[in-house]
Amino acid sequence: MTIADIGTDHAYLPIYLVQKGTSVRAIASDIAEGPLESARKNVERAGLSGLVELRLGSGLSTIGAHDADDIFICGMGGLVISEIIAATPWLKNGGKRLVLQPMTKAYELRKFLFSNGYDIKAERAVRDAHKVYTVMCAEYSGEIKGNELLFYAGRLDPVTDGCANDYLRKVCMDISNKIIGAAAVGDSAGEARLISVRKEIERLITQHS
Repeated sequence: MTIADIGTDHAYLPIYLVQKGTSVRAIASDIAEGPLESARKNVERAGLSGLVELRLGSGLSTIGAHDADDIFICGMGGLVISEIIAATPWLKNGGKRLVLQPMTKAYELRKFLFSNGYDIKAERAVRDAHKVYTVMCAEYSGEIKGNELLFYAGRLDPVTDGCANDYLRKVCMDISNKIIGAAAVGDSAGEARLISVRKEIERLITQHS
């Protein structure tokens, strides 16, 4: 199996996956020469020059449709990740797993995925430096979903995910701010919709706290 790490920075992820035997080989791609040079040094230091290939370029422009099985796009904003996926039509041919870790705008990324035929197969919350983020695995299915609860909570499962409740509490706070905004502009329909979604998420938290 071959993985591609988009925005690889220092190539820590592809090095780790190849060393652990999770991936047979890897492609480490970055838009900037500086990080890619750091990646090159790390790959050489790890003795993996023949197994980790370095490519310079933007987004998935460096990756062909048959180059990798699993594609990692991590450490970027949700909107940027959405733009990268949208600019790569061959992803809709299927057979690719996308491992995505948005630093911000996770709601927007989930909405893009579900609205464009991608399904989030699994999702977990992770804690780093006292902050909680989400990591999701998505595949193209062709099925469009417009469920607001999925946009906000994704596939997070408090039963199996110890950090999910903390993440969902943060989501509720974000929704509460949106409710205040909707009320301020007199958007009663939007306010009611947001209140309903918040109640559903609070129910998830209460059931598994």
